[in-house]
Amino acid sequence: MSELFHLNPDIDRDATKRALARHGFARVPDILAPEGAERLTECLDKELDYSLTYFDGQAARIVEPEELRRTSPEQRRALNEFLMRQAREDFSYLFEIYPLEEAVREGRDRHLVIHDFHRFLHSEAMLEFIRTVTGEPGIGGADTQVSRFGPGHYLNYHDDLVENEDRVVAFVFSMTRRWLPDWGGYLQFYDPDGRGGVGLRPGFNCLHLFLVPRPHAVTWVTPIAQARRLAISGWYRRDKQPAA
Repeated sequence: MSELFHLNPDIDRDATKRALARHGFARVPDILAPEGAERLTECLDKELDYSLTYFDGQAARIVEPEELRRTSPEQRRALNEFLMRQAREDFSYLFEIYPLEEAVREGRDRHLVIHDFHRFLHSEAMLEFIRTVTGEPGIGGADTQVSRFGPGHYLNYHDDLVENEDRVVAFVFSMTRRWLPDWGGYLQFYDPDGRGGVGLRPGFNCLHLFLVPRPHAVTWVTPIAQARRLAISGWYRRDKQPAA
């Protein structure tokens, strides 16, 4: 199963490197060989048990799947109203996650192909690709998580810069089969002064890369969205060792 995931041999590495150098971000279509892309998307869509994560103004909070299933509509409305008030002025987010790094450390869900994809992210082929397009030979490994955005979910303006983590480039494997522009959920980049720039629509089997720090957000997913925005995202770091 570990050989399920391969980079598409037709990737234009030179174009990706030029885009990162010139714009600070790049979009790589058809990043994975088709069989792996299909199987990975099936896993993200049907096999993972997601938690809900949000920022309460002080720290990140996670509602585990069992607790989430017990949450009443009234409790969800109260949380949404609290977060909407907070989001008007301060950093805020609300979306679903599968904590992949934690699952790997604990050996949880080992039968799922998401573990094979985690190994692929640290494979020599993937590391060589990332080192080449960033021009950073010292990149050693990645942190990653799975995210699922549905109606009402969002991730406000931030730049991914974290103290004591030597992040070089952020990545988003976008694995959403169908997504209309009116549904929101764009990876939205901003100029340093906060003016909106390019926005990348969720897609299928696309890799979005951007250098850290970079102001960006995931725009609000609208109530009319008829799908979930599925992605595997994280950061390649100089101070991270490859996974065993």
